[in-house]
Amino acid sequence: MHRHPLNKTTYLILGAALLAANLAANFTLAADDKKVPAAPSPEEKAAIAAIEKIGGTVRPVSADTDLKDVDFHLSGTGLTDEGLAQVKQLKNVVWLNLKGTKITDAGLANLAELKSLKQLHLEMTGIGDTGLAHLAGLENLEYLNLYGTKTTDAGLKSVAGLKNLKKVYIWQTPVTDATVAEVTKARPGLQVVGAAVLKPVTPLADKKEQDKKAAKTGPPKKTLAKGQFVRVRLPGKARILSLAEVQVHKTGDGAELQKGGTATQASTGFGGAPERAIDGKTDGNYEAGSVTHTNDQDDPWWMVDLKGPQDIGRIVIFNRSENGERLEGAVIEVLDPAQKVIYTETIKDATGGSVHPFEAK
Repeated sequence: MHRHPLNKTTYLILGAALLAANLAANFTLAADDKKVPAAPSPEEKAAIAAIEKIGGTVRPVSADTDLKDVDFHLSGTGLTDEGLAQVKQLKNVVWLNLKGTKITDAGLANLAELKSLKQLHLEMTGIGDTGLAHLAGLENLEYLNLYGTKTTDAGLKSVAGLKNLKKVYIWQTPVTDATVAEVTKARPGLQVVGAAVLKPVTPLADKKEQDKKAAKTGPPKKTLAKGQFVRVRLPGKARILSLAEVQVHKTGDGAELQKGGTATQASTGFGGAPERAIDGKTDGNYEAGSVTHTNDQDDPWWMVDLKGPQDIGRIVIFNRSENGERLEGAVIEVLDPAQKVIYTETIKDATGGSVHPFEAK
């Protein structure tokens, strides 16, 4: 199965880490998941301390639940099988990000008892079919990212047997089109992303150029709305809003109005200040220090005050590179000086590094 060669930078733009921790934007908690968090046991406290020592993070997915998000992909990429053994000491782990770590097939045996796990990131690891066999009992798993792994046809068939699996990502794997077709026919509700059989796609290099052109089509000639505030909000519970950049172009000359504005947001997590979305940098890599980040909360929002009514001709939203799917369903709004909504549109399909221009027809 031939696919376009992807280097790491292209991968980030494509967002193969899609849903990289997190489908946090897409998973909602069942009523019985929401309960007063129990105090961690001594064993859990020790495991959490060990995980943090090697660069991982452990946090609740929201304030009113025991469900946990465990992440190693930013500063814990040195993780080995020995460190992964600490994760199995934790209860109620629903999201686990092992992207780019040094884990092996044998190490995945540590996940066999994580029965509550819903999403798992294994992209850019050396995991193959033998390791995937350890996931056979994870009946609640909904999302699996296998980008850049050694997964073959046999591995895909194996994980396709997980009854609740909804999405699996297979870019840059040896999986063949024939097997993808066979699996998706047998499992109509399973989406295999990265497979050529899904639909014709624009070559990655061309797609990147198209996104750039969409954001730079010359000064807008028509007014989208005359407003003072531009707001981006994510409706729903337990969501995280991250933005690489928000450009607000003036009708006529295309001046970037956001440069003279003031940015605010519902909350700030991990140092992702609201000003980052108007700093003139469109780099979506969070580690580059130019992406916003709210806390995990209900209905997060970001807003820029343009300091008075402006003729807004175009709004361009630049998504972050990793976990780009979080932005799916975001509502883009223009508000008048009284903060009454006078324009609204929704981002229907967000991926890592995606660019979303909004302009008057």
